[in-house]
Amino acid sequence: MWQHLFADAVTTIQEGFPEAYSGSAIEDSGVWVSFAGKAPQGALDVLTKLPADVEVRQDAGWTEVDIRAMGEEIHHSTRALEGVADVSTSIDTNLGRIAVVTEVEAGTPAAAVRTESLAVASSVEDHRADTARSDLEGIAVEVTAVKADAGGFDALYGGAKLTTSSGGYCTAGFSVGSASYSQGLMTAAHCSNSLSYGSKALTYRGGSSTRDVQWHSGGGTTAAKFYVGTTTLKTITSYHNPTSGTTVCKYGRKTGGSCDRVSTLNQCRGQYCGLTSVLLRQAAPGDSGGPWYYGNAGYGIHSGYITLSGARRDVFTPLRSAASTLGVTVKTS
Repeated sequence: MWQHLFADAVTTIQEGFPEAYSGSAIEDSGVWVSFAGKAPQGALDVLTKLPADVEVRQDAGWTEVDIRAMGEEIHHSTRALEGVADVSTSIDTNLGRIAVVTEVEAGTPAAAVRTESLAVASSVEDHRADTARSDLEGIAVEVTAVKADAGGFDALYGGAKLTTSSGGYCTAGFSVGSASYSQGLMTAAHCSNSLSYGSKALTYRGGSSTRDVQWHSGGGTTAAKFYVGTTTLKTITSYHNPTSGTTVCKYGRKTGGSCDRVSTLNQCRGQYCGLTSVLLRQAAPGDSGGPWYYGNAGYGIHSGYITLSGARRDVFTPLRSAASTLGVTVKTS
């Protein structure tokens, strides 16, 4: 399948040439990959093995690694400002744009918060410009102050697949394992740390304060399969990094299955960054932690939603990033 081949190639370049890779996308007019400067020969060799032409864009100026680091620092620094209820940050590595939406607490002047946010962004820009390995001068930073409701998570204090003692529930993601615990399941970090799979209590093994993922062991053997329906299982054979334009599908215990296309990467919402957004909002509370996939390839762990350009969009944590953060291996067949 062409999409999987392209995703695999992009993943190889992202992980093999982080000092050069800038961005990539699947568009109606074709596919492309961009680099901060001249494309490394090794990266070009990866692309020439694909069965279709890929446009190579050079001299973007910035790398994905550097713009993501700058955007996340701006995001977390802005969250610490007085009068800020929460922050959503869109880090567009393809366009070289960081858009910060600051949610203002009731009674706090939005203009004052925006001014402080701009000062924070400027300070971070200066700091990153001195330490980054690529050129960040072309990055555009936008700051907007709004009333609350920029995003949220899809966990319920209700009941279903991965349940809590109070009846709340999330959705199990992909099967994982580590050197110490070979049988595990991944889900979203904002879900409870005390979860059960049916009548079997799971053991919390670790999570993250900056990426919306955690994992648990126990409950029995976990296989390289995941639900795409109430009783329908699908085998996972590979997992890739998403790119703009990638078709992906999600499954959650609240809303079931639906498909969409990746809109933007490297989003931040609240304490969590590294989120990928799609075009629509189709999930609901209870879907958190569920799998994002296409065919037999895994792409991510569902988080919730973010508001971009006035529209709510579902977001997920890319699966490769999730596994790396947790120090686990995703089971494939």
